[in-house]
Amino acid sequence: ANKDNLLSISKNYSDFTNTKSGMQEAAEAAIASGTGGSEADVDTLVIKTADGAVLNYAQDIPYLQKNFMNATTVDLSDAVIEDNKFKSNVFKNRKNLKKMRLHEDIINVAGNSFAGCSNLSDIILPAGLPQLFFFIFVIKISSI
Repeated sequence: ANKDNLLSISKNYSDFTNTKSGMQEAAEAAIASGTGGSEADVDTLVIKTADGAVLNYAQDIPYLQKNFMNATTVDLSDAVIEDNKFKSNVFKNRKNLKKMRLHEDIINVAGNSFAGCSNLSDIILPAGLPQLFFFIFVIKISSI
């Protein structure tokens, strides 16, 4: 597969079974219908939720944490996350991550969310973010 792969995943609960994470099923389907390959081949990851779907911390976020390790760009600007909170260590140690976009409804970005993301230089956080914990990055960010 091409390293410049763009993978766009749309999640709607009615589209998936309960045997895997809804996001995992959507990712596998998108990869299969695209250029083939695997999660490791994805360079740009765009995730969108629809019809009340949310990325949950029971299945979706762990799948995201274990896969797409080579992605340089992750866009969650159209993805609702459970409780509108970006919990600790979600993207910890993503050495290849350079750009990150978060949904406008995020109300909390917890500590160490991006710790060890040594190449992260472009991040868009929600404008009205009420809680931003001090140790969110533990890296040098050139622009926020």
